[in-house]
Amino acid sequence: MDEQAIFITGPPGVGKSSCLERLARDCDDLLIDGVISGEMRRDGKRAGFEMRLISSGASGVLASPDIESEIRFGTLRESDGEPRLGVSHDFLRDIVCPHLRAVAGKADLIVVDEIGAMQATCAEFRAVVGELIAARTRLLASVSLSEDPWISGLRASIPTVELTRSNRELLTEMLTTHASRWAAPDGGS
Repeated sequence: MDEQAIFITGPPGVGKSSCLERLARDCDDLLIDGVISGEMRRDGKRAGFEMRLISSGASGVLASPDIESEIRFGTLRESDGEPRLGVSHDFLRDIVCPHLRAVAGKADLIVVDEIGAMQATCAEFRAVVGELIAARTRLLASVSLSEDPWISGLRASIPTVELTRSNRELLTEMLTTHASRWAAPDGGS
């Protein structure tokens, strides 16, 4: 397999982030860098989303009910019928995007979690993903099932495997084993 990028997809909550986080942790023979996204929780409820750099642990908010923004996602607020999560591009644009550019060509494998509808609203992020793909960087990314035209186009052009509740353990193990060979600096020989 000589693909330079592989995507995993699946419904929200199926374990895409956990799969990539485990792969990044378990492939200790590789220099892996990139970004992992996750839910922020308050009182047991989803309170937004954050992004965390793999190498440094630096994190920042992507979406939260506390963010005032014209870009909004999520369930509708009862008060005004608007989606409850405001999206901020600050950490994504100012920290994540420059970091991904900086590690391209240095890391054996770049992990991006996630290429989703919220991230797709950031032109800089779309540009960086395009640059990584065009440069044939070894890239393993989760990609949402969003019908966003840019995301749909990526899924159609990059080999994509679907993570389900029934295959997530096996697929995570298989991707981890494959990544150790596929992204090895010596080509896995």
